[in-house]
Amino acid sequence: MVVTADGKIIFSERRPTAVDAFVFFPSVAESSSRPVDVGPNGGPDPYRTAVRGLAEEGGLEISPDQVKFLSFGANAVLCEYALYGVVHVDQTEEEILKIRSLGVPKDKWESQKLHFVPFKP
Repeated sequence: MVVTADGKIIFSERRPTAVDAFVFFPSVAESSSRPVDVGPNGGPDPYRTAVRGLAEEGGLEISPDQVKFLSFGANAVLCEYALYGVVHVDQTEEEILKIRSLGVPKDKWESQKLHFVPFKP
């Protein structure tokens, strides 16, 4: 989950061409790829996956130490595992929408709309 500088979490409304079409999804949902997400020990590095996912789907740059993983789960329908986490970014809703309008995120096509919800835990 991405938390903006102005205290909102972002949900993505998926496009008809994406997996889980028309479903409300976390704003970043990225699969690990061994060629680009490999760690120093040769195994998968979920922090690299999270950093890459936020860059590709949100057009935002973060460092791995900003990512906090909170839980681990499995999707029995898609036969995949998932790590769930949170990252606080320096950009506001307005700034993120501007970045998106400029076409920065290469995978912005996966979401037809972003929904910003006040986050006050």
